[in-house]
Amino acid sequence: MRSPNRYMTETTYGTVKVLSDTNYRIKHPDHPEGQSSTINRKEIEWQGEKTSIYAHVYSPTDREPRGNLLLIHGMSSKGATWKKMVKLLARMGFRAIAPDLPNHGSSGELKGVKRMNDYSEQVYQMVRDLGVEDCIVATSSSACFIGLAMANDHPEFVKGAYMSGAIHSVDDIPMGWVYKRFRKLVRHLPINPAKFVKNVQGYFRAKTPGERWANLKSGDYFLSREGFVDFMDATMRFKPRIPDGIPCALQFADKDNLSRIDEIRAKYRKISNGNGIQVYLVKSSGHHIQREAPYSFASNLWNFAETVGYIPEKNEDVDIILNHAKGQYRRLV
Repeated sequence: MRSPNRYMTETTYGTVKVLSDTNYRIKHPDHPEGQSSTINRKEIEWQGEKTSIYAHVYSPTDREPRGNLLLIHGMSSKGATWKKMVKLLARMGFRAIAPDLPNHGSSGELKGVKRMNDYSEQVYQMVRDLGVEDCIVATSSSACFIGLAMANDHPEFVKGAYMSGAIHSVDDIPMGWVYKRFRKLVRHLPINPAKFVKNVQGYFRAKTPGERWANLKSGDYFLSREGFVDFMDATMRFKPRIPDGIPCALQFADKDNLSRIDEIRAKYRKISNGNGIQVYLVKSSGHHIQREAPYSFASNLWNFAETVGYIPEKNEDVDIILNHAKGQYRRLV
């Protein structure tokens, strides 16, 4: 494989510097006939740190892709969680882009991430460097924070926000799941995961800012102690409003105990800014709908894109996928 020229060109967007690697495209063999797939690797610089972000890009080859779908995974997952989805979406005529967030999957480590806006900005600049001018952002689980951050910061780029298994605040998350999630999130970093999880427990049990500091006894963090508190506060309690004019949809699964439809739906109504929110319910699936019911997810995403006016020309594959998912989901609103 040819060694990449990491410093071929440079483009700077805000505080993120993308060290473009336009020739570094690995052919990915795992794709159906009539589709192309590549793994794109971009070197970025963030607050003085350099790292790489990987993104799987699937496109149809029998027609020009029309419409970009940016698929962002949750904090306890990686880009491969969209493996089934990207193939279905490419069959429908979309270009589907599924990055690994920094500190996840194949992407490199970044210690300076303090907010979901940081992840949002890194992915945004990377995707812009791929030549994407606009897209629908589809997110899963806690990545809804990232999608909303991107919609707030770059409303001209986000044509629609589609949130599956959305979580609105830390209050929505069972504590046992939080501990498990953080243990998984930090396992690849040079720290003691058990100690770190203990810090997380102390953070959540604290009722006042003073107690939070008292409970953070160890210095064993992948961020500084101050950075850890900033990250937890800004990330888990991030409650933005959806910018006016950006369509929004929520997707739930009937067997999902983490994202409960009535509670989350009521909270998102408050931040919808009067836009109106489409709501889809998928049958016989748990929290990760993209893995457990990919045909239903792809069908709902197509229906949402259609209402937004952001769809490719309909082809026979679209009908096949929609028929395959028939009866497995319904639109509530």
